[in-house]
Amino acid sequence: MDRLATVAIVVAVLATASSALHVGGLGPAIPLTAPECRQGDFGASDCHANVTKIIQNERSNIANMANATFTEFRPISYRAQVVSGMVYYAKVQVGNASYVHAEIWQHAYNLSSNALEYTVVAVQSNMTLSDDILPIHK
Repeated sequence: MDRLATVAIVVAVLATASSALHVGGLGPAIPLTAPECRQGDFGASDCHANVTKIIQNERSNIANMANATFTEFRPISYRAQVVSGMVYYAKVQVGNASYVHAEIWQHAYNLSSNALEYTVVAVQSNMTLSDDILPIHK
């Protein structure tokens, strides 16, 4: 088999495999070709219903890590990174002009509990609406 044919077969297999894979678990699957799933800069996006639900479910953990009580808790935007699961970097409005950033890890699917599991690993307080959402260095 010549080199060009081998390359064409490899490209076809990779294209088929990547279109068959998906991430998610809550709601519709997100193809790996979606902007928030590309390696490198994932860009911030407005929170859709699935991500909002994940962040809302972690409200008490985020408040505990921030050592605060929030009068408001409204997910605004997020970035995501595919790893062995998913990492969400979220901007959450917690007051009139107050924001926190939270790093939430979605673990690989747990077959024994038949569920996705999440862990809040870091929170940054005193953020603004215009602050970029970046990984939190602990």
